[in-house]
Amino acid sequence: MSELEEFVLGYIRQAGGIVEPPAYGVYEALLPEDLARRTRASPFQRLTFVDRAPEGATPLGYAHPLVEGMVEAALETPACARFYMNQVRLEKRGLAELGRKAFSFPNARLVESPRASEGRALFHLLQVNFKVALVTDEKRERFVSAWMDVQGGYPVEGLTAEMHLPLESESRLPSLPVAALRWRPGHPPGDRLPPEALATLLEGAAQAAMEELGDAVERLQTRAARYLELDRARLEQYYGEMEADLARRMGRTQDEPRRAALRGKLEATQAERAAKLADVEAKYRLRLEFDPINLALIAIPKIQLPVQIENRHARAERLLIWDPWRHVLEPLACDVCRQPRTTLSLCAEGHLFCNDAACAAPACVDCKRLYCQGCASQLTTCEVCQRPVCRKSLIRCDDCGRGACRQHVSLCHAAGGLPLKIQVLAPQPEVGAEPLPIAPPPEPPKTKEKKSVAAKPPRHEAPPALRQSSLRLDVQISTREPLITAFVHKVGRRGVAYRSWELVKDGVLVRCDCEKGLGCPAGGSIFLPALPAQIEAQLGAEIEMLLDEYDISPKRIQYLVGSGPESFRRAPRLVLPARWKDEARLVAARAAFKATYGKK
Repeated sequence: MSELEEFVLGYIRQAGGIVEPPAYGVYEALLPEDLARRTRASPFQRLTFVDRAPEGATPLGYAHPLVEGMVEAALETPACARFYMNQVRLEKRGLAELGRKAFSFPNARLVESPRASEGRALFHLLQVNFKVALVTDEKRERFVSAWMDVQGGYPVEGLTAEMHLPLESESRLPSLPVAALRWRPGHPPGDRLPPEALATLLEGAAQAAMEELGDAVERLQTRAARYLELDRARLEQYYGEMEADLARRMGRTQDEPRRAALRGKLEATQAERAAKLADVEAKYRLRLEFDPINLALIAIPKIQLPVQIENRHARAERLLIWDPWRHVLEPLACDVCRQPRTTLSLCAEGHLFCNDAACAAPACVDCKRLYCQGCASQLTTCEVCQRPVCRKSLIRCDDCGRGACRQHVSLCHAAGGLPLKIQVLAPQPEVGAEPLPIAPPPEPPKTKEKKSVAAKPPRHEAPPALRQSSLRLDVQISTREPLITAFVHKVGRRGVAYRSWELVKDGVLVRCDCEKGLGCPAGGSIFLPALPAQIEAQLGAEIEMLLDEYDISPKRIQYLVGSGPESFRRAPRLVLPARWKDEARLVAARAAFKATYGKK
């Protein structure tokens, strides 16, 4: 049976028609009423697909009106489907211990919920197929498949449309409860998705498909930029010569009407030049058009365990979910950006958030409580040093009513009744540039309670006890977010120090957890990122400074690249992913850094 024959007969049956083969190569079909009305054909048809049609039979080909009508009707109806994955093993113990190894909580710990045990529930996976058009001076089309975790609300990486999935049309476990949507707390669990939830998932799938096209988009942008530069240079030369000729002719003539006519031509040439340049820029500007073709909702039974992430300030209830098909523990989602993460911090109000600048608010300088951006209203600033202080630690002066941190509580009205302004942070200079002059802060008035504070140790000087040849450095380069994490450790023992560099909206943020504690000058600092061509060398210099700080040999460094703990692979050297070299992101971060710290 040919593809055309299979399509025509299958579509008639699926649409509600009847097909009977009275003879070899001939089919008698009773078309559905809407198809017969659409194609203006008789409801009863004798069809054949051979070259020599029997008497009274209609030969069908690809250009036949009846076939064209079927194709149009099929395209108007998305081929959406629901499947069930039944061939999985629902047995897994020790999820809490596995979660402690898989997830990192810098300010909290993971414990099992009281009287909790592993349970089973039905989760869903949404596959969306897109037809993507990449339009510049020419149009290119691609088919991209994106996968969304319905209960988690985030994209799932590592799945492709070519994967063989053990799918079935009916569930063998109808008694399993359906898991609730964790990103929509008020929505009751059920098999059917509300339209607004489905729309949100489709937006997330389109964003995931756009990120999957990152390399193709980057290559197309490079090509378009090259052609744009050539066309712009050609236009600049052409109109530049015309304007120079008109200006030369204006300089030679003394006739005022003639000069006015030439001046009008010059202005018209300049306007035409600007319009042509704008047309060329619009011609080579990349546009992405996403058209969802179809989707599949796949139900998968999984194992879940209620756990608690807690510290002395707050507690969060979460579910550890084991995927028995992929044999992985699903990542936890950030409560702010809803993206899957393996490293999360606990907000003092009970939320989990990642290290992204759009999700994390500054820590309180006194009690060290962490807050997410959703709870940033719980933070204020010290009137003296302008550092963030939470409302629980802010000390109000009985005389002036101003709030200050614990360190500057007596300076809130020390400057003639006004707060004494102290500069506590200074921006780091750009790589290759002259260091910025930093004015020393004014000396606070001496009080009996104040004592002299010992000077902080230099940044590149480690305690003698840590200067040992047995130290190693592991550098983990995340492909999911612009984050580099370095671990100083001894072979076979626990870590000595931890330092990370993350590209945030206003620079490169440095976090450190080492033996210096709060006295470490690197922790909490931020510096100006270099341009895409120099950003790799800039981060390499930061890692070399960490090597010098702990007297580690360059031969005892290991680079790991991946999107999570189970996907890291070794790399021969420091190679930054494309997220670090995104020119638009770097330019925006540099501008925000200069606007925030440039005048300090």
